[in-house]
Amino acid sequence: MKNNKKTSKTEFENEHPYKYRRELSDRLRKRYPDRVPVIISMNDKTHTTSDTPKRTKFLVPEDWSMGGLIMEIRKSHKIAPEEALFFFLNKGVLAPMSLNMGSLYQKFGADDGFLYFKVAEEATFG
Repeated sequence: MKNNKKTSKTEFENEHPYKYRRELSDRLRKRYPDRVPVIISMNDKTHTTSDTPKRTKFLVPEDWSMGGLIMEIRKSHKIAPEEALFFFLNKGVLAPMSLNMGSLYQKFGADDGFLYFKVAEEATFG
């Protein structure tokens, strides 16, 4: 994992100190070595389904593509297919669709052991 400085902290980072996040991610990686600990934060400015419970922590297989993660987010957040989703990594970098979760984790994982995504929605039809 690279040492990536992020521009703004997520709610998860604000609620939990670094030491707790690091210990949690280490524990998860030790127990599930083929999975990546992912934190999703929906962009409040674009998130239209505010009445749904917001699941933020995911443990996804390393070999999952971005498409698999997108399907899981759509399902857990009840996001309609008409809504386009944009996944941003550290410093607003758009997540490459060609990489799997393991590659994204190695390249963009944070120092605390989590892979953070900020998700923006955009209505594409009407």
